[in-house]
Amino acid sequence: MNTIESGINAGRLIFNNLYINEELEDFLNDLSLYQYEYDESRAEFKKTPKHDWTSHYADSYRYLATIFEHLIKTEVIPDKEYMHPVDIDIFELDDEDEEENIELNPY
Repeated sequence: MNTIESGINAGRLIFNNLYINEELEDFLNDLSLYQYEYDESRAEFKKTPKHDWTSHYADSYRYLATIFEHLIKTEVIPDKEYMHPVDIDIFELDDEDEEENIELNPY
């Protein structure tokens, strides 16, 4: 599946989970006009969507959906007490702390 198709599928998957403000009515109408071009000679739709003015709206929504899909798949950092690296005085570590691997990067 190419990137455009996967983005379109991601948009379909998240659509029911979105809160859409009334101010975006024009955006939704324009998005609904995004379509695949019909090939008369083959009597079928082409495999890629038609590129026209609605593509810009569809692209922005596709990017949102792709980012959203990425965010929900991201591993959540468990709640733990975080100590900023500046707050750790490396000169006051005792032998026990030196043996442990102290992770300073919370990400």
